[in-house]
Amino acid sequence: AAAAAADAGDLRAVVLTGAGRAFSAGGDLEFLYDRVNTGKAMTEESSASNKQTMLDFYYRFLSVKTIPVPVVAAVNGHAVGAGLCLAMAADLRICAQAAKLSVNFTNIGIHPGMAASHHLPKLVGPQQAAKMILTGNPVSGDEAVNIGLCLKAVPQDAVLPEALDLARSIIKSDAMPINQAVQTLRDGMATVADATDRESSSQARNFGEGGDGVAKRLDAIVARAGGKK
Repeated sequence: AAAAAADAGDLRAVVLTGAGRAFSAGGDLEFLYDRVNTGKAMTEESSASNKQTMLDFYYRFLSVKTIPVPVVAAVNGHAVGAGLCLAMAADLRICAQAAKLSVNFTNIGIHPGMAASHHLPKLVGPQQAAKMILTGNPVSGDEAVNIGLCLKAVPQDAVLPEALDLARSIIKSDAMPINQAVQTLRDGMATVADATDRESSSQARNFGEGGDGVAKRLDAIVARAGGKK
């Protein structure tokens, strides 16, 4: 549905926030107890069942990465464990200054999950990621900005308005190049050759399908320059 809405031009950006004073306090404890009870059998079948259950759980939430438009997480309060993983799956994050953000998996006796071991080092670097993952200690909203986990920290009541303003500033540009760039950033280009191949292919589409929009924006630049190209 999101893909269809984006293709139709009806969906330009998504802002994701928590309902209440927290963004997300993490996994359902009953769900985790069920995983322990299943694991007690210590058989290949029980292990395979728990693995598949966890993968299904992860991808229900990580499906935000398949939304073909920019996703901004408005982290309006504490984001713990899977809750922080959900926020990290977004393209941009605005957080509350008083929020506590943590990947507390090891504190409850389990390996980090829901792509924490992928997203966190990319966002904050290997040393900060190792510290957060191995200690489980939380960081404040201000600390999250300092280490690169969030873009900006504001008072709690300002988080959603700030995130909405950011989304509005993004959608001032045409949908095609924005959505292309979002996908490129999510994919992560491993080499210069990969990056330039993606860039040139995307720009070729811009000059073709999006040519009228490009010309319109170039005309506006020329007009502001007094008609000089």
